[in-house]
Amino acid sequence: MKKFLAIPLTIFVLAFAGCNDRWGVWSPFPEFEQNVLLIVTVQTWAGLDLQDSFFEFEEGDEIYIKGMAVSRGSQNNIQVHIHNMGGGGWAPIGGWNPIVDEGDGFEQTITLVDTDLTGLATASPPCLRLRTNKVNGSMVIEELIVTKADGTVMLTLSEVLADAPLGLFAGSDIGAANVGLQAAGSDTDVIFEVLGP
Repeated sequence: MKKFLAIPLTIFVLAFAGCNDRWGVWSPFPEFEQNVLLIVTVQTWAGLDLQDSFFEFEEGDEIYIKGMAVSRGSQNNIQVHIHNMGGGGWAPIGGWNPIVDEGDGFEQTITLVDTDLTGLATASPPCLRLRTNKVNGSMVIEELIVTKADGTVMLTLSEVLADAPLGLFAGSDIGAANVGLQAAGSDTDVIFEVLGP
């Protein structure tokens, strides 16, 4: 995987503005047995996009996600979901739209159905987006796997992150990795950091 570029320190300071705001209920931040991806959605609409141009989503494809809520930001909780951008906008795929408290985990396998694809067909950009729907909400993604209906595994995030250096990195480097992911927003809209052992 390509070496990630560092996000300017000013962005880091503006986004987190203190240890307690950054890490929520944990002090210190828990250790992980493998590299994981921290996502901070500075804007409610920002997040991580799964590109249809790469995955060519179709009925029967599966998306598996596992992670935990870190900080609720300015809200009472965070709202984790993967949605498409088509039609009316923010329809969560598989109807999966849980409310997750700080420190709680989430895990779900979603199988795409016809209605998911209908929304995706009119999406701009054509993608499925993972987000918290909260200002300065943050979550850790421990695993994200995309499997085609025929059983072909298109993405295993833990493998992508395995050799990645720890620390902050620019959203543009996600696209450069060429694994079907892209940052939804600029480095001031969404912040990414690799955490690990």
